[in-house]
Amino acid sequence: MRPDSPRVTAPGFIVSLAVLGLAFSAAPAVVAEEFDHVHLVAPDTMAAAKWYNELFGGRLGKSGPFDSVFYGNDILKVREGEPTSGSGGTSLDHIGFSVADVAATLEACEAAGGKVVGAARHVEAAGFTFGFCEDPWGTRIEVIDDMDHGGAPGLHHVHVFSNDAVSTAAWYAKQFGGEVVAFKGLAPLHSILYDNGGDETWLIVNQVPGERTGTDGTVVDHIGWHTTEYDSWLERLRGDGVKFVVEPLVLDAGHRIAYVEGPDGTKIELVEILAGGVP
Repeated sequence: MRPDSPRVTAPGFIVSLAVLGLAFSAAPAVVAEEFDHVHLVAPDTMAAAKWYNELFGGRLGKSGPFDSVFYGNDILKVREGEPTSGSGGTSLDHIGFSVADVAATLEACEAAGGKVVGAARHVEAAGFTFGFCEDPWGTRIEVIDDMDHGGAPGLHHVHVFSNDAVSTAAWYAKQFGGEVVAFKGLAPLHSILYDNGGDETWLIVNQVPGERTGTDGTVVDHIGWHTTEYDSWLERLRGDGVKFVVEPLVLDAGHRIAYVEGPDGTKIELVEILAGGVP
């Protein structure tokens, strides 16, 4: 479990939610959904999982049939395949990890077969350093020394790019709850904090020009949320007109999964948690 992050309200975003008919106070109370996982695609799933484990820690293991790395209650899964593209240019531009030393992690990424695509940079006003690298399969990764998030290393955030950031962030807040709060007080970032049993993960939305491609089949194929209130969750999503791309199906463990399409073609998995914590 990671310590609590400081909470700073985002007045501009709250106003935007109100304009869209989404009361700020209502967003976290919709349903008890929690962030579940990021799902990558790579030709050698164990090699990819080990790459992330060696660079960012966590625990190697299996999530169902998938080679995975567990960061507390957050999971990075890898399925076998050739990704159709890297994450740059898609609606899910990059994923982020908290680390103790950004510059050292960028060097380690390059030494492990990745490449640095953004040198370490310090944001004095917000008190953190960040940089960008890319894994050998084309996933853009932000590394950030955000100790307030709960220490290093760990899965820190997923970063969505959209040409309508306000409505995109409002959509995620409505469908998946979370706490609408400005990350590090940076109000231009539309940010939602998910507390998955104490393992905090951010969803951050940036305003960018132009259209983004969807994520299905790309190196970051999808992201996922889970809940114990599965039927009511599906009913609410259908009532809101959310597009289901894969209808609910029962896995061998007895729980259900489904896939929906989010803004700008982001693929999202809906995972059912059964009594006893399955899966």
